Amino acid sequence: MTGCGTGPPSRLAHVLGTEALAARSSDETFDWSGLAKIGLSVYSDETGPEASPAISPMYLEILTRRTEVFLKQSCGIQDIQPHLAFPPSVRVQRDKADVPFQIVILFSGREIMGPEKIGEATVMTQMNGVVIEHTALAEVAVFRTMDGSLVYRTSAVERESLEQLDAPIGATQPSAFEAREILRAHAAQQALDRALAHVASVCREG
Repeated sequence: MTGCGTGPPSRLAHVLGTEALAARSSDETFDWSGLAKIGLSVYSDETGPEASPAISPMYLEILTRRTEVFLKQSCGIQDIQPHLAFPPSVRVQRDKADVPFQIVILFSGREIMGPEKIGEATVMTQMNGVVIEHTALAEVAVFRTMDGSLVYRTSAVERESLEQLDAPIGATQPSAFEAREILRAHAAQQALDRALAHVASVCREG
């Protein structure tokens, strides 16, 4: 495997619609102070060019709970209304007048794979396998539900790699499929944590 490959491009416009991103708020900065309630939508997109498979629902729910804990502990937002499932075409929900803002977490990823000799170079028992490198993109966007305007946006990228033997050893080890699901979820978590660190720096100021 040569090089790190190219990370996934932003998918917000494709998933939410270009009109959602075009409706940018005229406010220079989003004021997080006094924000007591927010809607939360978490989605994993696999429709982009050369996209990796989506994060499994089990791990996506874990990432959703992680975001909820962050919003409560770091931003002081105690009333969080999550939406774990999305329609095929995601749109910001504007019909909930009692939820003034909606935060959208959008994951996407790309993977490259190549053959590899696994084992120390000085050991004669090197075994054939593959190395998979996953690049995860976590995008965070906050919308005002009253008019659908975008009031805050940030993102972060993280890379994780996985070595897999052609002939797995041990029945207790995750299957190749399960190991790749874990890889995608872990990379997404690292990207999410970096993106939420950006959020923390502004919501604490608010």
